[in-house]
Amino acid sequence: MTQPTPRPLARSLDPLPGESLAGFLLRLSYRMGVTPHRLAMLCGLTCRSDSIPQEQLRGLSPEVAGQLASVAHLSMPEVQALTLQELTKTYPPLARLRTGRAADIGSTPFINWATNPDSRYCPACLRGDGSPVQRAFGGAWQRCWYLPITFACTQHSCLLESTCPHCAQPLSGRVVRRYSLVRTPHVSGLHPSQCRNPAPGPPPKPRTRATPCGAWLDAPGNAATPLPPPDLQCVLDLQHDLNLWLAPGRLHGAAEEAGPQTYFADLITTARLITLSWPMGATFLPSTTLMDLVDEYATPYVHNPARRGVQIQRSAPRGTAQTSALLLASATILGDRDLVPLRERIEPLTREVHRRSASIGDKLLKDSHASATLLRATAPRIYGFQKRSTSRASSKS
Repeated sequence: MTQPTPRPLARSLDPLPGESLAGFLLRLSYRMGVTPHRLAMLCGLTCRSDSIPQEQLRGLSPEVAGQLASVAHLSMPEVQALTLQELTKTYPPLARLRTGRAADIGSTPFINWATNPDSRYCPACLRGDGSPVQRAFGGAWQRCWYLPITFACTQHSCLLESTCPHCAQPLSGRVVRRYSLVRTPHVSGLHPSQCRNPAPGPPPKPRTRATPCGAWLDAPGNAATPLPPPDLQCVLDLQHDLNLWLAPGRLHGAAEEAGPQTYFADLITTARLITLSWPMGATFLPSTTLMDLVDEYATPYVHNPARRGVQIQRSAPRGTAQTSALLLASATILGDRDLVPLRERIEPLTREVHRRSASIGDKLLKDSHASATLLRATAPRIYGFQKRSTSRASSKS
């Protein structure tokens, strides 16, 4: 027996530039006066009783994408633009996730800097651009806010927020061991810019749903400002450069070494080397404020050897200030990735990581997907640190 063809919705919304699937569901469900969970079911998205699985943000099957397009009056390119799928071309950690494997569902997509488990946000972006549609339903929850390398809004010159200013909880939809596209998806009537985290207080009684926090995330003054102006400008300049690397269709040099596939791999690998050798890389940051941010993140791994191996596979810092400082140090060390000066900058860090744990250093570089230039820069020399295989670097030469 064939399934009935889903009926198109009576009304819909045009996706906003850069909008995520979660943001589109929030805006459209608010317009229609239904719960996000009900709307997701009507649109053919996979739903569980208590969640809308977050892995759908990474990409939709052709069948699901087609149903969403038909029901919500969207084109297929508009549907695909709501997910992170097209960013796999420029951000390789996403491409290495295998959506169909059970092992990649749950918290696993947040290792290796692939995605954030929580959405960061810019309060000014959520307020919208003043157009009638955005005054009524808010601005876009950007899909790039789920990427660890997105820590600032260059349009509004601020770091992104990672928690609600009222309940202080991350904006995640974690349900037991899984993540939902939308927190408390069975609650209707909340504006897309209101916090959907459970309100602080005693847990709800059995068979009752949690009351959402409801705080406004787009209120003026919510933007994070933990950095002095010179430091903030440094990280905003870095975010601008990362956005250019991330942009689909951006023209890069003909050489593979110049492309985003190796740039982001080198950036992440260097960030891990900084963490595991800290405070060796502190001199590459321009202020003690930024040094303190990295120190806050890296110190637990420096003083707890049992956690060093975990760091090789774990996600980026949750806080945007810590992320910005760590990536600024990483980008400074990489420079233009010219071999000789790069080796001079990065070899002391690599030596220190191997001194602390040769096995961790070997594994980090072996699994890094880094460029041949970075692998040569970290390779041992006759008087260098403990010998390791350089076959990967040689094969890329």
